[in-house]
Amino acid sequence: MVKKKTKIKKRKPTPASNKKDVLKLVSYEITEEPMIDEVYESLPETIQNELKDIHGKIHGPIKDSDRIVSRLEELVKQHRHVPQISNYLAAAYNLTGSNKFEQCVEDNYKKHPDYLFARVHYAGQCMDNNDLEKIPEIFKAGYDLKVLYPHRNRFHISEFIAFNALMCRYFDSTGKRHAAEVMLKSLEKIAPEHPATKQAKRCMQGSLLDKLLTKIKQVTSNNEPLQSTDEDKPSSFEA
Repeated sequence: MVKKKTKIKKRKPTPASNKKDVLKLVSYEITEEPMIDEVYESLPETIQNELKDIHGKIHGPIKDSDRIVSRLEELVKQHRHVPQISNYLAAAYNLTGSNKFEQCVEDNYKKHPDYLFARVHYAGQCMDNNDLEKIPEIFKAGYDLKVLYPHRNRFHISEFIAFNALMCRYFDSTGKRHAAEVMLKSLEKIAPEHPATKQAKRCMQGSLLDKLLTKIKQVTSNNEPLQSTDEDKPSSFEA
């Protein structure tokens, strides 16, 4: 069980870390308590209640999916300034297997480039399509929540999990294993049982195994002795 308020500090970069993807020493508060979003709160109360009901339905098999999708499409047109609605629509498209899903994710990011979940979902989509070079542009080389949003000192746990899981995957995919481990360690500390944490751990274990198998294949084909490197070994670190 996660405490209602938890402070977490990220590892200070080593002296040799002089790249854009450096992890900076920052601190912020993580909470499970509802957070006020002024844009969302500007919606009529009846619409907020309707969206709350829809939100509960799009996290599993959807009943009346056509009706829900149609209603969300209508709400997006009526409230284009509210990124959460497009986020719900993308989730509904995804659950129903709609071919509109990817375009909805991209459109939401382009309309709301500073909205964290729009960033995370579009970045995940880019990674699925092997467009890794787009990730630094999406996050403006800010690989920490506090760096991305310096005016904020508090983040919801769902924001923390979504962002760090995505960054873990990105760093691991680009060969920056130590940075990926920092992200994974923070996820294990704050949300050890969350599916995103477990998935991040499986992905990292799988990528390390693939790397070792590739090395073994190369070595055996060249009749060279197998030697381990520091890159192959999990790094010790503090989150």
